[in-house]
Amino acid sequence: MMQMPSIRINQVHAQIAIQKNEPPVQIKQRQADMHIDQKINEIIQIQTTPSRLHIDQTEAFADANLKHPLRFSSEFYGKMISSVYSYIAKKVGEGKQLAAIHTGQNAIANIARQTTTSPPPSSQIAYMPKGLDRVRFSYQPSTVHYDVPNGHIDIHVQKNDPIIQMAKWQSDVYLKQKNQIIFDVVGGHIDRGM
Repeated sequence: MMQMPSIRINQVHAQIAIQKNEPPVQIKQRQADMHIDQKINEIIQIQTTPSRLHIDQTEAFADANLKHPLRFSSEFYGKMISSVYSYIAKKVGEGKQLAAIHTGQNAIANIARQTTTSPPPSSQIAYMPKGLDRVRFSYQPSTVHYDVPNGHIDIHVQKNDPIIQMAKWQSDVYLKQKNQIIFDVVGGHIDRGM
């Protein structure tokens, strides 16, 4: 049996290559230059008035019979005037009883009974001081005054531009493999001399 020859074709495709060069971008930014000018020779003045507490115990001491001499004399004068008027009124009453002796009343015995009879003794409970209102408090709080001068601050800012370094990107395209086609006869005998 005879084998027929066949043609075998091998093909190699062309290959293209790309080589890239992409260097990094460098950005440098210096901080801004800042200068602050402030007046520091100004003085803050603070004034404080003292607080005051006044305690008035005059009435509490008066309840304990510790009084100023002028107050003693004034109270004694008031009691004396009252005693004088009551004594005068008593004597006027006795005089009127004696003047009415013609009515038949025993005026002398009545007067003697009134002057010799003493009132029954009495007792009282007293507190010293007599009440909570006998001591008085007066308080004046302290005050604080500030004298702060108007501060003046000068701020100068100098900005610095960024420094950008960017090298050129490159792409190289080249032929890595050439295309090729090969024909070959397989099987049978072929007279190539023809």
